[in-house]
Amino acid sequence: MVGIDCDDAQMAAYHIDRMVDINKKTLDRSSELESLLLRTQLALLRHDAKSAVESLTRARRVAIVEPELKQHLLLTDTWLALEQNDAQRSNEKLSAAASAFREIHVVGEHTPQLLARFSRYHWSEEARSELETWRSTIVEKSRRIKD
Repeated sequence: MVGIDCDDAQMAAYHIDRMVDINKKTLDRSSELESLLLRTQLALLRHDAKSAVESLTRARRVAIVEPELKQHLLLTDTWLALEQNDAQRSNEKLSAAASAFREIHVVGEHTPQLLARFSRYHWSEEARSELETWRSTIVEKSRRIKD
């Protein structure tokens, strides 16, 4: 995830390949889904929409139980929708991702970085407000926990 967050496609590809190798040995469905989502994000980082759609389609076929994985899937779908200039779908997926956990400040480990990335895209005023409110809530809760 660090490679994706740092816009370093080469590092991301290396880490994803390592993750896939580990998945082959463990047959862990959660790790399989995570690697598919990261492959999708790598394709999006490279502006390769075709590969992103293929990976995300495969990821959607994996059963999801954990809220973190559900949120990660929805955020990855949000990113794809943003890249495809599909404002309605990106808004819907972002809203769904925000409600993956019972409380809005509870998020997956990669969520703040993805939300920061999304802030660089064009959003409707309402969707921008939702995005920024979510980001602020995460930061504020993090600050209160540290204090």
